[in-house]
Amino acid sequence: MKQRFASLFTILLLLSAPVGLAEDVDLHNMTDAQLVRLAQDIVLEQQRRNVEGPHYIASGFLGRNFIGLKSAQVREIDGVRTLVLTYDFSHEAEEARAFLWAISTRATQNGVTLESAFLFDHAGIANSLKEIEKDATLEVSEAYELHSDAPVVLEIAETFSFSDQVIKVSLPVK
Repeated sequence: MKQRFASLFTILLLLSAPVGLAEDVDLHNMTDAQLVRLAQDIVLEQQRRNVEGPHYIASGFLGRNFIGLKSAQVREIDGVRTLVLTYDFSHEAEEARAFLWAISTRATQNGVTLESAFLFDHAGIANSLKEIEKDATLEVSEAYELHSDAPVVLEIAETFSFSDQVIKVSLPVK
């Protein structure tokens, strides 16, 4: 029984805790009751964060960068249907970073890469060039010209990385 609780707790801890935290907790010396209580506390904390925290269409860490897609809105700009994407961007690196240099995005419709659109009336567009310090969060935006009513497949990756890690989401545009 204790082995099962330890395994369950380890999985929960690894999925929900910052990297390295699992190394700081000695699960083998905990009683079954302590393991159950700790697992319940983790679940409650996850639920609290889901209620209180921002709600994203898609989000995750790419290296030391966090990206959260907040909205995807279709707008008509100069007679062209445009998809405007708004993100929260933050990072855990010691040096300042800008979204434009840290994150790479690619949007496709029916397998064809969409062209970037330029928005002069949206504050988040200019923010992509601003550098932010560790743990600061900045809202950034970008836009793409749509070809049709087909869903847009958005891929978000770290710009300079050897990792294959990608956040991928399909966005309806009707």
